Amino acid sequence: MNAPPPPPTTTISPIDLHSLSARPAARDPTRPRVIQRKPTTPSNRHTALIDYSVLHRGRPVKRLTAGRRRQTGGRNNQGRITAWHRGSGHKRLYRIIDFARRNYAGLPGTVERVEYDPNRSGLIALLRYPVPADREGLSMAGEKRQRRKHRRARAADAAAAADPTPAAATLASEARIVYITAPPGELHAQSWLSSQTSTAAGSGSRASARPAATPPLGNSLLVLQKRNITSKRSPTHLSYILCPQGIQIGQQLLSRLDGAVDPTPGNACPLRFLPIGTRVHNIEMRPGNGGQLCRSAGTSAQLLEKDERRSLALLRLQSKEVRYVHWNCMATVGAVSNPEHQNQSLGKAGRNRWRHRRPHTRGVAMNPVDHPHGGGEGKTSGGRPSVTPWGKPTKGYRTVRKPRGARFILRRRFKIK
Repeated sequence: MNAPPPPPTTTISPIDLHSLSARPAARDPTRPRVIQRKPTTPSNRHTALIDYSVLHRGRPVKRLTAGRRRQTGGRNNQGRITAWHRGSGHKRLYRIIDFARRNYAGLPGTVERVEYDPNRSGLIALLRYPVPADREGLSMAGEKRQRRKHRRARAADAAAAADPTPAAATLASEARIVYITAPPGELHAQSWLSSQTSTAAGSGSRASARPAATPPLGNSLLVLQKRNITSKRSPTHLSYILCPQGIQIGQQLLSRLDGAVDPTPGNACPLRFLPIGTRVHNIEMRPGNGGQLCRSAGTSAQLLEKDERRSLALLRLQSKEVRYVHWNCMATVGAVSNPEHQNQSLGKAGRNRWRHRRPHTRGVAMNPVDHPHGGGEGKTSGGRPSVTPWGKPTKGYRTVRKPRGARFILRRRFKIK
C-alpha cells in the first residue's frame, strides 16, 4: 500500500523591511534645517549653517533684479568713518519684492520656486500669474513704461510742431525711428526718413527730404513695447514675494483688496477681512505703502481685535508690543519662512566679512583718547559702568525718541521709567 503524499510545503519569504518602510517625506523648502559641521578644522568646529540645498539653485529672474548702489564702507563724502564696522563684502543683486501685493489683486499666482535672497534673512518665492485677455503680451511694469513713453512721445511731437525752425523739424524727423519692420530680438534702427528719400532718388526727381505726413512717434513706441514684451525670452507676469512658512511648489496664492481670502499661508488681504487670532506678516503701516512690519525670518504678528468705529486693527508683535494700524492695511497670512535663521553660527570671521561686517574692537583695548574704557596698565576692566564711545550708558538706558505715531501704540515692548 502506497504511503500518502506529504503535505505541500509553503515557503514564506522573509519580510522586506525596506519595502514596508515609508519613504522619507520631502523636506519643506520654507523651513530649511541647520546643519552642524564636523570639527575637522577650527573654522568648522562651531559652524552651524542653514541647509539651502532644498532651494532653487539657479539665477534669479533678471527682470526682477536691480543693481545696488556701491557700498560706502561707512564713509561719508569726505572719506571719514561715520558708521563703524562696515566695509568690504561680496557684491549683491537686489531682488525686487512685491511688498504691497496690490498689482495682481484678484489673480491667482502659482508658486514656481523658493529662492535664497542675500539681502534679507527670510526666503523669497517666485509667483507666476495668468495673463488677462485684455493685457495679452504686456506685463504690469510694461504697461507703466508704455504709458510713460507715450506721454513723452506726445510731448515731443507737440514741441516739434510748436517750433517751425528747419533745424528743429529735421531733428524731429530724424528722431522718428520705427522698429515695426524688424522682428523682436533683432531690432535694427531704421529711419523712416531714409526709406522715403531712397524712393524719391529712384524716380530721378529731387523730392523734399521731409514729407508732409509723418507717422506719429507714439504709435511706433506702442508697437515696439508690445512686440518686445511678447518675446519668448522675456518672462511676463512674474513676481517675487516674501516666502511664508508652509507653502508648496505649485500651490496657488491669492491677494484681494475688496474681500476676504482663505486664511491659509501666503494669501493676502486687508486686515478688516481676516478673522480674529490670525497670524500675519508683511503688514502695512499705512494703506498703499507696502509691508513694513514682520518681514524678517520667522516673524509674525497676531490680530487681536478690530475696531469698526475707528477703522483700526489691533496687533500684537513678537516683541510683545501691542499697536493699532488702519484696518485697510494689507497683510499676508502666516509667518515668514526660514525660522531656523536665529540658530545658525557663522563659525569664522570670514563669513562676517562676506556680509559687509568688519571686526568690532572692544573699548578696553583702545587708548583713552578713543574710548572712555581705554587705557590703564595691563588688562583693566574699564573702571566705570559700560558706556558708549560718547559716554552714554549701554545697559538699560533707553535712547529711543517718542515716535510720531505713539498714539497708535497701546503697549510698548519695554517699560518706560
